[in-house]
Amino acid sequence: MKALKYILASVILVNVGNFLVKYGFEYGLKDFAFRSSDLISGYTAVFTTPFIVLGILSTGISSIFWLAALSKADLSYAYPMISIGYITTAVMSWLFFNENLTMIRLSGICIICIGVFLMSKSEGKK
Repeated sequence: MKALKYILASVILVNVGNFLVKYGFEYGLKDFAFRSSDLISGYTAVFTTPFIVLGILSTGISSIFWLAALSKADLSYAYPMISIGYITTAVMSWLFFNENLTMIRLSGICIICIGVFLMSKSEGKK
């Protein structure tokens, strides 16, 4: 059960990080495009956008939780749990970015939920 807490924290932080990076590009750098002729100013723009920086930090912190999870559980148990991120990503994208959440996507999310539930019942201990 301790491993599951670390896994969930890692997944949530990765998703928050991805959301912040997407938000940074959508609302901070909407017309931004990487151009090989001006890489330095491009990277400067990216790494000085607060939402992108916070997103990168969130993703980095999630790695610490992931390391803790792997110290408590088998990789074959922990790694499939990352698929919980598909669920939170789809919902957050729908809520905040008005992305489509079609019946096919919802069906896929339900299948993922069932799979994650079954995996959680077979927790491997280290």
